[in-house]
Amino acid sequence: MSPDHSRRAPSLDSVRHPVFVMDPIRNRVVEANQAGCEMLGYERDELLATPISEVHPAEMPQLSAWVTQVRNDQHGWTALFVCRTKSGTYLPVEMTALAPDPDGLVVVFERDRSAHRGPAA
Repeated sequence: MSPDHSRRAPSLDSVRHPVFVMDPIRNRVVEANQAGCEMLGYERDELLATPISEVHPAEMPQLSAWVTQVRNDQHGWTALFVCRTKSGTYLPVEMTALAPDPDGLVVVFERDRSAHRGPAA
């Protein structure tokens, strides 16, 4: 484990919402906090070994387009995607992303929207 990695992980775990550092170019999750692992039902090492395309199997073209836009703007928001958990269930998510890294890494903050009911009628 590199010294940089050991400093980064505790700061992500202090965030209560799921946070993922993704490398979409290489189809991988580089880092995830405990809340993100719990939301998707993975142990941390399992999630880091799982390609992004397994978590978003039906929407990779749309996800790639959104990430490209995030990288151009350096930030973005969407509520159009769903994540497949380790158990195979699907969770609708709201995603906010930052792309400050010139090498292509994207920091994604997610929120489970499965309980969202919309405005009262």
